Amino acid sequence: MAVGLLLASAVAACGGGGDTSDSAASTLPLASSTGDPLAPQPLARQETLRIGVSSKLESFSALLLATDELAKENIKVELTYAGVSETTLLVTQGKLDMVFGSYTAGFFNIVSANPDVRFIFPGASQPEDSTQGFWANKSVLNPSGGELTAAAFKGKKILTVSGDGSPSAFQMAAWIRTLPGGDSVKPTDLTFEQFDATLVSQALQQGAAAAGQVNSPYDQQLSDDSCCEFMSGVIPTKATVSGIVEGRSMKGREDVTLAFVRAMARTTLDKLQPGYKEDPDTLSALAKVLEMDTAKLRSIPELYFDPTFQSHIAPALSDGQGFWRARGLLKYDKDLTESDLWDYRYLDAIGFAQQS
Repeated sequence: MAVGLLLASAVAACGGGGDTSDSAASTLPLASSTGDPLAPQPLARQETLRIGVSSKLESFSALLLATDELAKENIKVELTYAGVSETTLLVTQGKLDMVFGSYTAGFFNIVSANPDVRFIFPGASQPEDSTQGFWANKSVLNPSGGELTAAAFKGKKILTVSGDGSPSAFQMAAWIRTLPGGDSVKPTDLTFEQFDATLVSQALQQGAAAAGQVNSPYDQQLSDDSCCEFMSGVIPTKATVSGIVEGRSMKGREDVTLAFVRAMARTTLDKLQPGYKEDPDTLSALAKVLEMDTAKLRSIPELYFDPTFQSHIAPALSDGQGFWRARGLLKYDKDLTESDLWDYRYLDAIGFAQQS
């Protein structure tokens, strides 16, 4: 992978970042003697980062494959495997340095009470051809078979993996508003139910819900069943709703965060671009860290790791906070802003500004 070429393209294509009034661009080292802002700049002494993850998932590949690149920066990572609620609490307490977080009502509540907790590096998303997302049971959702309207969703069960505080819930609500009569459907008119990810497809086949969020490999189960139809466009592709978050323990350690982000960017560009499972070395390394059979891993559709490192936070700021507030899920009064949730200094420093 030509990292330098991708970097040049990203810089040319991107405008300014978000609110960077506290930008450390003038105080952080931007490049090595080669002039490449992605080139390793080893820290003066080895630093250990304590990072919380829920499990060994392909969406965490950039971190799981970054060991060698982190070593070039003189960084060692200690992973703590625990549930999202637990790891997020630990990062607010300073007992973990970083954690994977998502654009959820719960996480927004945490940020509102902990201003030192912010995203620094984006996570993976679904590629354009993905059929992971919402599927509808046609006979339950729209039995007449006519034009689908927003009113068809009123009072009908919508299954999500993470409940109504999740990104998928506000994305569904926003999509419903685009249908005929969408302005008449309020967030509280929709019935969301958190459901076991392994059972959503079966529930849809049995007509137990009108729509449901289906993840791989269960989407393949529905693609061959005429009962159900993929709802294209509900969950945007190539648009992350997650990322790595740092906490208060990283305050005053900006050089360490910058080195970490550099290593993550190099790993993403070198190892995780489209077709990454066709590379034998990457596939083997990924199978090892995920503790999966190589053939099984290859059979699962690839994720999308954005080579321009965009945050895609805007829909969560508008649609997300509006939806969650209407359903009584937010514990703060004033909506959070982009700079409340994201610290773009590090992506800016390595040449990846956010698109305006």
